[in-house]
Amino acid sequence: MKKDNKMFWFVLIIALLIIPFGYYYLTKNGKQNTQDDMYTVINSKNLAENKAITDIQWILKSLVVDGKEFEVSETNAPFISIKQDGSVNGVAVNNFFGNLNLDEKGNIDLSGLASTKKMGPPELQKQEDMLFQAFAKVIGMKVSSSKLNLVFFDKSGKNEIIFYVPIQ
Repeated sequence: MKKDNKMFWFVLIIALLIIPFGYYYLTKNGKQNTQDDMYTVINSKNLAENKAITDIQWILKSLVVDGKEFEVSETNAPFISIKQDGSVNGVAVNNFFGNLNLDEKGNIDLSGLASTKKMGPPELQKQEDMLFQAFAKVIGMKVSSSKLNLVFFDKSGKNEIIFYVPIQ
């Protein structure tokens, strides 16, 4: 009976030591890990290697401009496609195109995008305007480990564009 009692106390002490460590390990500095921990920053070196993100139609999922989230139209959501050479094209209300200027550190510049100039319904035109404002402010791009989300972001976290690939 004494051996079982010692084993009980041994297991209890180990559990009390491991549980807090495990919690700390599964969180980051005591804070819940965010989805950011599961993303890879895309740079000029790994864009060509990352065939999982190029030549795919990415559909707009979420749009945050200057800290304000805008509702994305589910039926007329803009999309973007990135080619291995860094060229970009897509459709919001208008067709847009340009180059994804990307360096080795992952800094990007999308401010030079051009587009056609047709008018659309006011709510879709507003969505497009906000998308282009956010594109002008982003500094980086990352892809989820599942390759299902592509995120453009800025330093402040006040501008974020999330695209997704629908699972077929």
